[in-house]
Amino acid sequence: METQLNATLGYAVGLSGLLVTIALRSFILRLLRLLSPPILTVIWEIRTFTRLAREISDWVTKHLLYRSFFRSKSSVDTCSRAQTILFTSYLVANLTCVFIGAKDWSEACSRAGSLATINALLLYVGPCFSFAAGILRLRLRIYHKVHASAGFMVCILASFHAVGAVSTRRGFSLNEIGNILAVFGLGGICLLMMPISFFSKIFPYEFLLFIHRTIAILLGYALWLHLPAKELFPRLYLYLLIGVFSSMILLIGTITLFRSRCRFHSADLAWSTTPVIQIVIRLQTRLKLEPGQYINLWIPSGILSALQLHPFTVTSWSSDPTDTLVVFAKIRQGFTSNLSKQLKAGDSQKWAMFTGPHGSKLPVDRYDSVFLVATGFGIVALLPYLQWLTYANHAHQLESHAPNPKAYRRVHLLWSVDDWGE
Repeated sequence: METQLNATLGYAVGLSGLLVTIALRSFILRLLRLLSPPILTVIWEIRTFTRLAREISDWVTKHLLYRSFFRSKSSVDTCSRAQTILFTSYLVANLTCVFIGAKDWSEACSRAGSLATINALLLYVGPCFSFAAGILRLRLRIYHKVHASAGFMVCILASFHAVGAVSTRRGFSLNEIGNILAVFGLGGICLLMMPISFFSKIFPYEFLLFIHRTIAILLGYALWLHLPAKELFPRLYLYLLIGVFSSMILLIGTITLFRSRCRFHSADLAWSTTPVIQIVIRLQTRLKLEPGQYINLWIPSGILSALQLHPFTVTSWSSDPTDTLVVFAKIRQGFTSNLSKQLKAGDSQKWAMFTGPHGSKLPVDRYDSVFLVATGFGIVALLPYLQWLTYANHAHQLESHAPNPKAYRRVHLLWSVDDWGE
């Protein structure tokens, strides 16, 4: 029992420390630069070390980030070599904690269950992917990969725990509430592993997202009832999970209400083109945005409007804090479809709330030439960058570490459209 506790507790501490380090990595790097002796700074700035660091970065990008171990056009060819290596290391770390030092098969299965609970922390970091990615200072696409990897790991460990528990017992009776919850819990985990994008062609995205989140909450409750009440540490991991999730909800709500002064923003709807709605949000307080940032917008528009929180790229940009946000919504199912129906009925004034802004600006200010590529409606995501580049060129705002400081940049835009009606 002591060995099991040391293995799972050590993994929990290591995972928590890794998350804290990722979130505070910018501060840690600044602190190291401040505390490092001046001689180390001088050595690092030598041209040889700079060239070596650039060559290593180029090699990693070319061979690990842009290439895959799998055959092209297969179902998993989108996984780069770096992602495959990281997930394999993640799996090996968990299996090491499961088997190393385990006295018997029963203890290994018990460890797998505890590790599944610990890894669920990555799934319940917060109710909003965008906010959690911002806390960890990760791009949303990368955080989606982390969330999916943690989901696969929880499924693997929970399945191992369930199969091992059944095989080590003489019988498995469904008359016991713990066994029933275990069956429903494993079924819920497998159901959550099904991709939402596949079913979004049949059902509205908001409905599928609501089902996904509801199952996740019910799964947490089933886990609470399944864990033994007399043992502290399995429940301590769940306490940590609940505490982090609740704190994130409280933090998101506090920031949102503070920025809105506990009132709704006003939103004006208008047709931009036939399938596109322009939404102008008039804020209660001024807000500073960076190019490329987005918001999660909520507009009451029906019975199920509480489920309709959608991300939209802010297409307006200003060098000063602004009291107006402009977004464009292309009409599809669910949320945007309801907005189009209400706009056709003459209801163009709405209340609105949003979380954000989320995301970060791409470092386009470090380059002399910028090449922008967009297809169709995707041009709206580049509008803030075009506005910023125009402003920077006119204001001569160039960073001091640019390769060849000039008062202008070359900006090229390639926009491919199938129909000029877009």
